[in-house]
Amino acid sequence: MKLEPLKMDHTAPRRFDQHENTPIAHGEYLVHTACSHCHGKDLTGDEFMQSPGLSIVFMYGQEQFRHLLRTGEGVTRKDVGMMSEVVQNCLHHFTDEEINDMYAFLKTLLEEEEGVGMD
Repeated sequence: MKLEPLKMDHTAPRRFDQHENTPIAHGEYLVHTACSHCHGKDLTGDEFMQSPGLSIVFMYGQEQFRHLLRTGEGVTRKDVGMMSEVVQNCLHHFTDEEINDMYAFLKTLLEEEEGVGMD
């Protein structure tokens, strides 16, 4: 039986290239690493996990997004189900810089997809 690292293609392109160390590239890496498990590979939500697409970020200003990832409390209600639990167990460890980079990536991604701006 081969260990997982031995099965992977180590020459395949990586999502986060250390040479392209911009906030948006870093945010993309973090979002795809930390959020895609529940919100889907394409970040449009997952029916099985009952998670929304990350376009829901349009509801959040940057400070509100930071508050969500620190406390698990949403904009319209304190308990946002599984997200509250995930934040308390894992996501609250993100630094302010990491949260800002994630927000910057999501804002850029969503503006491109939706053709609208965010505050």
